Amino acid sequence: RPWDGRKTRCCSLADSRARLGIDRIDVVWVHDLDQATHGADFDHHFRTLLDSGLPALAEQKAAGVIAGYGIGVNGVDICLTTLHHADLDAILLAGRYTLADQSALPELLPECMRRNVAVVLGGPFNSGILATGAHPAGGAPAYFDYAPAPPAVVARVEALEAVCRVHGVSLAAAALQFPAAHPAVAVVLAGARSRAELTGNLALARAPIPPGFWVELRTRGLVDAGAPLPEH
Repeated sequence: RPWDGRKTRCCSLADSRARLGIDRIDVVWVHDLDQATHGADFDHHFRTLLDSGLPALAEQKAAGVIAGYGIGVNGVDICLTTLHHADLDAILLAGRYTLADQSALPELLPECMRRNVAVVLGGPFNSGILATGAHPAGGAPAYFDYAPAPPAVVARVEALEAVCRVHGVSLAAAALQFPAAHPAVAVVLAGARSRAELTGNLALARAPIPPGFWVELRTRGLVDAGAPLPEH
């Protein structure tokens, strides 16, 4: 929700602590504060965040009520803009450092390392296509960023799948392991609807992948030359 007052923010945090039954929250996220979500109202909400929202969270951190705070967004630009105005402990970034989209690599990840900002990489499957493949079973469209994947993304994932077949690697396993290799990424966050999905994701994250697989992805231009490669 838009943050329109310090009293409202503190009450909201207190309500969350009461519902959780804990005295201290590890990380508070300011979620989806971006142009796509707020449209014409974005500038107003972003200024409110900088002028009072983040200072209020800094006070709560100093008081020991929270351990840290950050933003949770889908775009690289809003992360860089926020970092130019404020100190954050963490950024929850969805889908911008994956096998399908490495747009966070040139500027944002180095800046996070320089400033000691932890990156939680959400959306490692980019809304599905890196889990289902370019052509899901049953003829359903592959999804990328919450919509049917555009042709360029489909072609890229087809190329990824071709390398996976050569090396006997699961695309989903590679999708989970790739972002974790970057030193700026503290956590790779993959959603799960059940205990079975959680167990499956853990197995994918630990699955052995031969080094030659990653080298071939780089040789084919599917992994940026500056991206750290997983080691096994």
